Amino acid sequence: MAITKDESNWPIISLSLGGNFDQETVEEYIAYWEELLSRQSPFGLIMLHSSEKNIRPECAVIQLYMNWCKRNKHEIAQYCSGIAVVMQNAKLLALYKPVTAVSTKRT
Repeated sequence: MAITKDESNWPIISLSLGGNFDQETVEEYIAYWEELLSRQSPFGLIMLHSSEKNIRPECAVIQLYMNWCKRNKHEIAQYCSGIAVVMQNAKLLALYKPVTAVSTKRT
């Protein structure tokens, strides 16, 4: 399992992405998003990214996630109240900003 989920403070969810935003992590992350959206209930995410690496995710991985977000933007806007991203390294924020911007953009 690439991600760790904590729903004990529902509707606020803590989600740890671990060290990598790779294919496995994105597929698991998308599956979890689909589960959350299928509940048809508002929620917010706190995403924790613990990697200290300044490695940009592979283009195919970013594209997979961005395409999914675009296809589901109406549902995301309807049920996701917001996403807070917590990272140990400011450089990572610049790397992941395009990825998180798509999922938080309102329609």
